[in-house]
Amino acid sequence: MAYQPPPMPPYPQPVYAPMVIGPKPSSGVLIGAGVLNIITAVIGFIVGSLLVVGGGMMMPFDPTGTMAGIVALCGGLTLLGGIFALLGGIFSLKRTNFGMSVLASLLGMIFTAPTIIGFILGMIALILVIVGKDDFLDRAPTAYAPMPVAVMPPYPVYQPAPPQPGGQWKFCSNCGSQVEMTASACPKCGARA
Repeated sequence: MAYQPPPMPPYPQPVYAPMVIGPKPSSGVLIGAGVLNIITAVIGFIVGSLLVVGGGMMMPFDPTGTMAGIVALCGGLTLLGGIFALLGGIFSLKRTNFGMSVLASLLGMIFTAPTIIGFILGMIALILVIVGKDDFLDRAPTAYAPMPVAVMPPYPVYQPAPPQPGGQWKFCSNCGSQVEMTASACPKCGARA
């Protein structure tokens, strides 16, 4: 019987552990929506302030105050639209609260309607918010749920048994046990030497 190392144990099976995946990366649509909403807000603040101040300056020339009141009211509504557009821009850039972002963008678009450019930019921002609804962190699709990943345990290291005292030894070619050189069969598995 020639010396042969004992057979290697089978390779360990992989263990499946959950893999944690972070939030979905932004596609950039919400960044565009946020920037457009903020531009709409700036336009609303500037035009609204000018209308409020202009309405106040018209008071001496308007004996009834009706025209000055209408101009000041339009200015106040445009300022309010700027506040809503700013909120919509913040929600879009932070990618949080899809419903509030749509509502704030819609109200910002409506209230900045006296400025045609603010209305158009607000409408484009509202469309981008709706198109990018899957980029919001509170509307993450189920495709980004944790998935299993195989983790391989370390392979066991083979260490042969130390030779036993008292004679010459060989290893069984079937089970790898130590067998005396003079034995004709393995005492453990019975294989012929």
